[in-house]
Amino acid sequence: MTINPAEEAEGAGHTYDGTLVGMSSDALVIRTKENKTESFRVASDAYVCCDGVTCAVGDLKFGSKVRLTSQADDSDVATIVESLVDQTDFADHR
Repeated sequence: MTINPAEEAEGAGHTYDGTLVGMSSDALVIRTKENKTESFRVASDAYVCCDGVTCAVGDLKFGSKVRLTSQADDSDVATIVESLVDQTDFADHR
């Protein structure tokens, strides 16, 4: 059985839900539900998925719903990036 890293987030820090509003090759900017802008570096070994399918950071789409999970020891580094384009709700991994 393959375990999705988003489901086995041991050692993970906080999760942040929002809308993707900016990105570069190694960083993402999201607008949270509280209308705050937050920036995160993406870990080089981050698990990234689009609608539940593994993808690359470059495949993420502006305006999509995202859920980022940070490192436990560095809340500015995302180790899990989940994006929704066609689906409407995140799977509940918590």
